Amino acid sequence: MKYLTAFIVFLFFGNISFAQSDPFLQDIVARWQNAKQYTLQVAEAMPETSFAFKPTAEEMTFKEQLIHLSDNMLWLSSSFLSDSKRTISKNDFAGKSKTEVIDLCNQSFDYVNKAFQSFDESKLSEEIDFAGQKMSRRRIILLINDHLTHHRAQMLVYLRLEGTKPPKYIGW
Repeated sequence: MKYLTAFIVFLFFGNISFAQSDPFLQDIVARWQNAKQYTLQVAEAMPETSFAFKPTAEEMTFKEQLIHLSDNMLWLSSSFLSDSKRTISKNDFAGKSKTEVIDLCNQSFDYVNKAFQSFDESKLSEEIDFAGQKMSRRRIILLINDHLTHHRAQMLVYLRLEGTKPPKYIGW
């Protein structure tokens, strides 16, 4: 019985450590912390009075950029990487102050980080249907990061157009 218990404990804990052994996932989790920190610094840098700024009529406001990137990362991770239901939706951001929007964005980053940390590495190459094409779950993870970078870069331009110096870049 003692050996059976030891074997079960080994299998249980072995699978936990195995799930976090993939170098790609380790890199993503480390990178995600930097992306979170930098994005929140960018959001904090914009004065609340300029959260409604947009350079052209076709663009999203600064606030809408932040809401959009948060909603997208939540949607992608909850739909394709996690079994847990997302706790925040785009509607939760409506009518919120700068501080409240940044707090919801922070919570969104934390949700995605949990999805990355608990993701089963054996599913990285698993193909799913996405926008009419086959895509691996690994590409979904890359898409989450690319989309975040795209919209954060637009926010950096908004800061400069409003006369605010962006925070120093936090990279890999």
